[in-house]
Amino acid sequence: MGADVIFGSEKMHTTLASKISDSPKLQHSTRVLWIVIVGVAVFRGLLVHWQRQRGIYDIYKLAGEHWLAGNNIYDNRDSLIGFRYAPLIAAFMSPLAKVPDVVGSILFRTVNVAVFIVGAFAFLDRVVCAPRRTRAEAAFWLVLAPLAFSGLTDLQVNALATGLMMLAVAALPQSKWNFAAACLTGAVLLKAYPIALMLPIILLWPRQMGWRCALALLLGLAAPFLLQRPAFVWDQYHRWFHLMLLNERHHLPMNLWYRDVRLPLGRMGVFVSDRAYLVLQLAAALWVAGVVVSLQRKPINWRLHLGTLYGMTAGWMLAFGPASEGVTYIMLAPALTWLTVDALTQPHAKAWRWAIVTLFACFAATELSLWFPFGRALRNLGPQPVAAVLFMVFLTSLQFAPAVKRSSAQADLPIFAPETRI
Repeated sequence: MGADVIFGSEKMHTTLASKISDSPKLQHSTRVLWIVIVGVAVFRGLLVHWQRQRGIYDIYKLAGEHWLAGNNIYDNRDSLIGFRYAPLIAAFMSPLAKVPDVVGSILFRTVNVAVFIVGAFAFLDRVVCAPRRTRAEAAFWLVLAPLAFSGLTDLQVNALATGLMMLAVAALPQSKWNFAAACLTGAVLLKAYPIALMLPIILLWPRQMGWRCALALLLGLAAPFLLQRPAFVWDQYHRWFHLMLLNERHHLPMNLWYRDVRLPLGRMGVFVSDRAYLVLQLAAALWVAGVVVSLQRKPINWRLHLGTLYGMTAGWMLAFGPASEGVTYIMLAPALTWLTVDALTQPHAKAWRWAIVTLFACFAATELSLWFPFGRALRNLGPQPVAAVLFMVFLTSLQFAPAVKRSSAQADLPIFAPETRI
C-alpha cells in the first residue's frame, strides 16, 4: 500500500456506461430532490431571527467577536453549550461578527453545504466509482439524501467536516497527498476525532502521508499565533485543552448523553464507567486496526479499500468516540451510502442485500424522525450507535467472509463497473 498507484478505471467506466440505458426522469427527480435539500439547508438561514431556527449561531458569532477583541473564547464552566473548537476555527468565525446575522447564517450554511457536496461528488467518482448520468449515480444521491438531510440542515460544522473527510479519502487514488493531508487536518481541527481517519491512512501510506499530516497539523496549530497576540493564543490553547478534558455528559440526565454505545447500554440498565469505556474504545480501535491492516495483504481495490477504510473509522468515531451527537452521524452517511449502492449493484447474495437495505432503511428513518414530534424520543433510545456497530460488523464481514458474495456468473449485471484491481 505504500507504493504510488495509478487510478485506471476511467476507460472501463466509459465503456460500461455506454451500455446502460439512461433514465432522464430519474436523473431529473434526483436533481430536483437535491436542489430542495440545498435550498432548505442554505435558506433556513433567513429564519435566523426566529429562536427555534437560530440553532447555535450565537456560539459561533460570539467566538468570532471574542477572537477579534482578544477575549476568552472558551467557557470552561459549561462544556455542553460553549464553543468547543480549536482557536483557528474561532478565527475563521470572526467574519460573523462583522455582518448581519442573516448574512452570516447563510454564509455559514453555504460553506457547510458546498464543501459537503463537492466532497460527495469526489467520493462518488473515486470511492463509489459510479459513472455519471447512470442509475448508479442516481442511486447514490437518492440513498445519500435521507442520511445527510438532518446534518446538512443543522447549523453545525459536521457537514463541513464530513466533506473534508470525503475529499481526503477521494484524493488518495490520484496520489494527491498534500491535498489529502490538508483536508484531514481541517477535519481534525474542526472535530478532533477525525484523527481516527488520519492515523489509519498514515498506517497504509506512511511514506506519503506521515510527514505531510504532521506538517499540516503543526501549521494548523501554529496559524493562530500569526492572527492574534501570541500570549492570548497560548492561553486559549490551554483553556481549549482543559475544556476537552471536561467534555463529559454522563453525569447528566440520559437524554443529554452523547450518542455513543453507552446510551443504548444505559437504556438496558448497563452503565459503563469511564475506565470501562476507555477499554471498550481501545478494543474497538484494535478491531478497526485489524480490518485496516488486512487491507495491506490484498491487491489494491480502491472502491473496496477506501469504502472500508472510511466506514470503519467513521463507525468508531461515532459509536465509540468521545463526543458523538445525533447530527454528527452525517459522518457515517457517505460510507453507508457506498455500502448500500454496492449491495444493490454488485454480485452479492440476496440475504446480504436485504440486510444492508434494512440497515439503511432503519438508519434513514432515524435520521428523518427528528422532523417529527416523536423523533427526539426515538433518538434518545440510542438506535444510531447500534446501527453504527452493525455497520462495522457488515464491513468486517465483507472483508473476511467471501460467502456474502456470489460468483459474477450467478449475479445480475451490475449497474456500474466491477471491482478494479491495480
